[in-house]
Amino acid sequence: MWVADLRGVAIGSVCPECGSPVNQIGPPVYSGVPPQTSGKAIASMVLGIVSIVTCMFYGLPGIVCGTIAVVLARKAEVAIQVGEAPVTSRGMAKAGRVCGWVGISLGIVYLLLVVAYFVLFFGILAAAASGGGGSSPFGP
Repeated sequence: MWVADLRGVAIGSVCPECGSPVNQIGPPVYSGVPPQTSGKAIASMVLGIVSIVTCMFYGLPGIVCGTIAVVLARKAEVAIQVGEAPVTSRGMAKAGRVCGWVGISLGIVYLLLVVAYFVLFFGILAAAASGGGGSSPFGP
């Protein structure tokens, strides 16, 4: 059985040799070499996981790493659609996008909690410094 080399052919287009549609589901081709994964997909997944882990450091590292993970996941998915990256990378790109959005969300929530804590803390401190505005049962 002869298999055409379809590297660089976009998914959804037709094969330049036989004219059949190119889809992402087909019989597996075993060449003895394990399929390579896109570097952008791997970086996206790693940064997505890092964004979840680091969101508790005032939220900022989680937001930054999550944003980069989402951008890299999108670039990896575009490369897969165009045919520049193997289809086997799609799962890692999707995992990176999901973990990135979770890291961004958790980072924002944690950042808002930290800001609310400091606003409340300094509000109480300012009220105590100004005398509180009420009478104390322990003296004038």
